[in-house]
Amino acid sequence: MIGSARLLANQARVATLAGRLAFFDLQDWLTARGYYNLALESAREAGDQLQAAAALAHTAFVPAADHGFAAALDYLRAAAHHVAKRPDGRVASWLSAIESEIQTNVGAHTAALTSIDRAREALAEPGLTADLPWFDYYDATRLSGFAGYASLRAGRPAESRAELTEALGHLPRSAVKQRAVFLADIASVELSCGDLDQACRIAGDAAAELGQAGYAVGFGRLRDFCRSVGRWPDSTPVRALDEQLAALG
Repeated sequence: MIGSARLLANQARVATLAGRLAFFDLQDWLTARGYYNLALESAREAGDQLQAAAALAHTAFVPAADHGFAAALDYLRAAAHHVAKRPDGRVASWLSAIESEIQTNVGAHTAALTSIDRAREALAEPGLTADLPWFDYYDATRLSGFAGYASLRAGRPAESRAELTEALGHLPRSAVKQRAVFLADIASVELSCGDLDQACRIAGDAAAELGQAGYAVGFGRLRDFCRSVGRWPDSTPVRALDEQLAALG
């Protein structure tokens, strides 16, 4: 039975990874959901509460991408139920960080910032963090990225710049996908502060990162930025950025 549980837990981890690639890199939501369902089933059969929570939390991104925010929050509540059975501060923090992103996209900015506060508290909780080698996609740096996005959309550019700049500074150069997301958000911060030249320059840096490794989430943030600068189609920095993006295809 122990060997069977280990195999099922490994299957859950592989399925979650496949789902992440399908969703975040390829934007293939249907395939991602299938992998996440397999991950959840395998984790539950293995009795792995945290892996089950991870599968459910990843599934939350699928309806959220189609504006099904209520369903997304339901998945997060189900994930939290599993974490309650096997408490872990880092996983609990991640769930709150995801909730902040969903609430941000709903437009519930106070709720989003409250979720960030909960995420920070959970991450700082002593003695409640297991050794989870598979849980390598969330840490204090990623939390700063979530916080920066929530602050940006809440109209707090100074806080957002501080969070995102700190997060970017702690990312290794090899983390090109996440760097692209943070850079695109920093570009939006600069634009909100009225610095079109600097905003487009940083957006160009984000595009350069995406040129090394395509990432659907990063391209999505960059598209949001490009829509925002569409009011200045004839300006030199916007034209230069358009040319750079066109070269990426």
